[in-house]
Amino acid sequence: MSDEQPMGDTSPNDGKLRRLPAGVLHMRLPPGCRPLVDEGLPPGALSARLHALGLLREQLAFLAYALPEREAVWWGCMCVLHATPTGLAPEQRHALALAQDWVRQPSEARRLENRAAAKAAGCVSPAAFVARAVFASQLSRPASTRAGRLVEGAIRRAAASGAPDRSEASLRRFIDSAEDIAGGGPGRLPPPAGAGTPA
Repeated sequence: MSDEQPMGDTSPNDGKLRRLPAGVLHMRLPPGCRPLVDEGLPPGALSARLHALGLLREQLAFLAYALPEREAVWWGCMCVLHATPTGLAPEQRHALALAQDWVRQPSEARRLENRAAAKAAGCVSPAAFVARAVFASQLSRPASTRAGRLVEGAIRRAAASGAPDRSEASLRRFIDSAEDIAGGGPGRLPPPAGAGTPA
């Protein structure tokens, strides 16, 4: 089975999470996840198992690939906005706005606008990674994980942007957001405590 083809049906608890071929997950997830992947669990069950084992970073990576690309990009936007509500440069805020516009109404013109916005936002900032994910997306291929890799990078950088002792708490909030999105919700996160009102 090729990487472009979804594998099997989802379970009732999967929501929008995609069941990707094991070979894709072997490439995208750390080697320590291989035994779990090989169990052939539905995506919702695999995510829950990773969470139960305390493998939050691995669960975050899995969710970045298992969510459809539009939902994954939206998730990245929500996480970056939560982590840096007042600390975004204008170019980064613009990149996030364009990414959200693309999620709401995808078009080739908007995809290309995100490439330019990613460059303006510094290419390696969390916001730039989200815009790069839009440019990398392949909505014509339902099992594409190209955007997922960049969304994962955006969210990891967003989690690391706060105080080190808050990193795990941020990961847990980000995972809650992904699960809400998978269930059809907006996945919005409140600003972190003490962050004030976004400019």
